Amino acid sequence: MERVISKNNTEQAREVGEQLRSYRLRAGKSQGQLGKDIGLDRSNICAMEKGIAGITPARLKMLAAALNLSQEEAESFGKRAAPALQGLDPVWLAENPPEKRGGLALRALRTQAGKPGKELAETIYVSPGLVRMWEIGSPIAPHYYEAIQSALNASDEDMRLLKSTRLSRTTEKAAAEKKPSIAMSKVTATQAGAAYAAAAVPELKPSGESAPRQETHR
Repeated sequence: MERVISKNNTEQAREVGEQLRSYRLRAGKSQGQLGKDIGLDRSNICAMEKGIAGITPARLKMLAAALNLSQEEAESFGKRAAPALQGLDPVWLAENPPEKRGGLALRALRTQAGKPGKELAETIYVSPGLVRMWEIGSPIAPHYYEAIQSALNASDEDMRLLKSTRLSRTTEKAAAEKKPSIAMSKVTATQAGAAYAAAAVPELKPSGESAPRQETHR
């Protein structure tokens, strides 16, 4: 399986992305135009340029052709990317907020496989909108994992990382829900104090009513 530019060296991935952007601007192409030339959508090119998603060796060749790189430039660009051709990096995922990790991991795997979001959706029989929701942070239901792995030709290790993003998010959410709210505690204490005071103080009659006279026995 072709591997993406690793996030083990985040700075290197960003430098490769910046170089890609420089070549694209020199060629006078938008992200959308470049994506169309190599069979990807604009978001894939954007992710590559930010160092979020990787560039496979096969795609390096397509980029070189689409951007009219010289042989020397293509070889130099390939050598810069080659040392980092690995899979998803757990350190990179951990640097992102829990609610974004699953979406970033899925997007990186999809880019690695060279599948636009619509194609992935058709392959696993879901709507393109659902894939977009996953990639912006909505949790992926566990029964979709097997279909996603098959569609993206993802390794077991990469899928383990993808699944762990849901677990970490669920764990942190549960911890947050268990944490007592100070504001609610104050309200509860106030309500309890009011109830105690109401029970301790006899009910007062309206000013227009007179209290019943007590009979006195002589």
